[in-house]
Parts: sequence; C-alpha cells; structure tokens
Amino acid sequence: MTLSELIAEAKSETGRSEISDARYTTWINQVLDRIARAHDWQDLETRWAQDTEADEPEYLLPQDPECMVVKGIVLIDGSTSHQLVQAHPARMDELYPNPGALSTQRPRAYVLWRRTYELVPIPDAVYCLYIRYLHLATVLSSALDEPDIKGIDDVLLAEVCARV
Repeated sequence: MTLSELIAEAKSETGRSEISDARYTTWINQVLDRIARAHDWQDLETRWAQDTEADEPEYLLPQDPECMVVKGIVLIDGSTSHQLVQAHPARMDELYPNPGALSTQRPRAYVLWRRTYELVPIPDAVYCLYIRYLHLATVLSSALDEPDIKGIDDVLLAEVCARV
C-alpha cells in the first residue's frame, strides 16, 4: 500500500478523520522504523562495494541508505577472496593497543566503531570490499511512497490504529 492508502485505511479503521495526514504519517514512520529494527528483514538487505586504500585502516559505513546492521564484509581479491571476521572492539584493544604500529598486509578482520569500521591488519594495497548490511527503513513522505518491507501493511495499520 502507498502512504496515502495507509493513511486513508487508518482513518477509516479508527473513525478519526479529524487527525491530520501529517500526524498519521509520523505514526506510520515510527511504527515502520520499530518493525524494521525488530527483525532482519530481507527486504532491507543491501550489498555495497567499497575500495580500500593502502595504509588506511578506517572507513565510513554506507550512509545512503543508512547502515543499521553489518551482516558481513568480504574482501574480493581474485581466487583468494575471503570473508573478514568481525572482531569485538574491546578484544582488539587488548590484542593491539597501538594499531597504527601494525604492519600492513591483507586485512583479515574488521571492527565496527559507530558509523565507521576499521580493518585489521591495515591494508597494504587497494582491495575491493563487499559489505552486506541492513539499512534503516526509508521514511515515507510523499503520497505514492511504499514501505521497503513488503507484506506488512496489516501489521503496520494495526500498530498505527492502536496509537490513536
């Protein structure tokens, strides 16, 4: 359903047509965001390619659409491609208190730091990375916008109607 159809259906089910479309839109987006964060929806999964730089350990996570959860990073290097291991920040701090002093070579692991990730060891060359991640649900703003997650219209409406 489109945003305008969701609003019309919510107004019809609640009998509260005096509530503005803007308020219903806010509720719909809040519920959609909550639903998106509650489960690993396949509809929100995205793959993004990024090249590393030699001697550069830290990179930004995808911003458009904004990354919510990193599912995995694969280093693409011909026949020796491999999935990088996600390491916990505290463990990496314990093992490598001075990561800048590490020698450079093919990365084997990554550490997530808020909106960035750090490769360990530091890349010695340019490598292509494929990052698989879940993105935040797209905010619905125009009448023809539809939720990224398919088949949840009834749940979305039930939650919105419960707020009225």
